[in-house]
Amino acid sequence: MAFRRPFLSPNNGYTLIEVLVTSVLLSIFTALAVSTIKDAVPFARDRNAVSLANAVNSAKKSYQLRVSTAATNWSNAAEDTARWQLIRDRVDYAETLTFAQFVPSGYSFSLGSSLTTRVTITGPSGAVSY
Repeated sequence: MAFRRPFLSPNNGYTLIEVLVTSVLLSIFTALAVSTIKDAVPFARDRNAVSLANAVNSAKKSYQLRVSTAATNWSNAAEDTARWQLIRDRVDYAETLTFAQFVPSGYSFSLGSSLTTRVTITGPSGAVSY
């Protein structure tokens, strides 16, 4: 009586249909993952810009509350770089940064003509609301 091993039969393996279905499913999952990641990157960059703008807004409020001549100093500062010099010591981790170094690449911030106005953010795809 011969011992038979069925796992070595010549019919083992995948059919062409099984390989095609697996390839199609992997392609679909890959396409979904890539599109999700692609959409997430600009969103994350916008959220980073908003976070930095909120830090500047807090610094403006702190400057306004702690410096008696804050409104006059702010209105006398003709541009954003001069206004940045007034508040940069109140922004965490930005004491040594210039305004251009602080603003994320591809974005622009406008500090506003008043201490009470929020920072305006413009990004690669236009205005960023927050």
